[in-house]
Amino acid sequence: MSKLLVIPPKFTALLSVAGSSSIIWDILCSKPRKTNKMSKLILLGLSVGDIMTSFFVHFVGSWAAPPSSGAYGASGTIATCTIQGFIAQWFAGVSIYYNVSLSILFLLMVRYKWTERDLKTWKAQFFLLYLPPIPSLFFSIYPLIDNGYNFGGLNNCFIQSVPLNCKSWGVDCKRGEHMEFYNLWFSTLILATTNVLLVIFIALLIWTVFQIERKNDRYLAAGMRTSRRNTKDTAIQGVLYILAFFLTYLPWYVLMIMKAAGQPYTMPLLVWTVCSVSSQGAFNAFVYFHKKLFAKLRCGNNSEGGNSLSFMAFRSGMFKTNTCMTENSSSHVVSTNRASGLDSIKEFENETTVSQNIKSIDPITPKDCDVESGEQQKADMY
Repeated sequence: MSKLLVIPPKFTALLSVAGSSSIIWDILCSKPRKTNKMSKLILLGLSVGDIMTSFFVHFVGSWAAPPSSGAYGASGTIATCTIQGFIAQWFAGVSIYYNVSLSILFLLMVRYKWTERDLKTWKAQFFLLYLPPIPSLFFSIYPLIDNGYNFGGLNNCFIQSVPLNCKSWGVDCKRGEHMEFYNLWFSTLILATTNVLLVIFIALLIWTVFQIERKNDRYLAAGMRTSRRNTKDTAIQGVLYILAFFLTYLPWYVLMIMKAAGQPYTMPLLVWTVCSVSSQGAFNAFVYFHKKLFAKLRCGNNSEGGNSLSFMAFRSGMFKTNTCMTENSSSHVVSTNRASGLDSIKEFENETTVSQNIKSIDPITPKDCDVESGEQQKADMY
């Protein structure tokens, strides 16, 4: 087996571990503490899953495989290979399910106006926080029973048969007789379903923000220009959120499609695959920190103080225009009759409840350089 499939993923895996560790450090060590927010607790679980897979699967790599596998650097046993495969299936699944859980959480807070208090109920905590590791653990048990964790032919042990692809070659399988089918269709189906769900949830989130902005147009005073800045920002961050997951597994999709079609693999595709799937934590860290880093580059020290960053990178002033609308259009509302005026104010308050929920998700460093650091620190208190 080529060294190109073994050595490069170790470096990308370390980058992934560093990225996930920086997210955990920011959540646990920042002031004020962020662990009282459901989004941060989900991010902790997601980052732990990324660290486990990045280090024990992609960094350790072929060292866990038995020498009989023919893998470069193989120095393990069947037992160590089984343990590595089990960790890969379980904790990779944990990260995948927490990605879905996080997108559901933001949709609940923005579209359905859930607050942190609503998210602290035992039902919400169970389904969003405690449930994701359970199905992943369940799906990891069957390959364990069927002796299905073996060297996968690339750089680590995963769900595979021995000899490699024995069913396809028409030879008797010594281990993991059904694992080729399980890996090709079941594991890939979970990944594909996750991507579809992420696209749906993020699309609903963007549509919700757009509807709120469009409804708030009625409160604009004469001559005020309509703005879709919040919709644009949400769309950009939503796309980044999806891409962080999609780009990680894109070469894996290509690999599985080529395998199903019986097409031979190319070395560049294999190297891309092993490096990409081991970089999840690095992609996550970029989405988590990128606005703060860009703000520092653009604004210098003026961007200090805003250290609370959202995984979806929602800005602290995301619905800042709503407040401006309230102030600038107050005379317009008061000029109506009292009854209709009160109804309009009540309706406006209901529509802008979402802005408070978005602020409570996670404010980030404001984009504008002229915002004082004291205001940024105040935003971090939400």
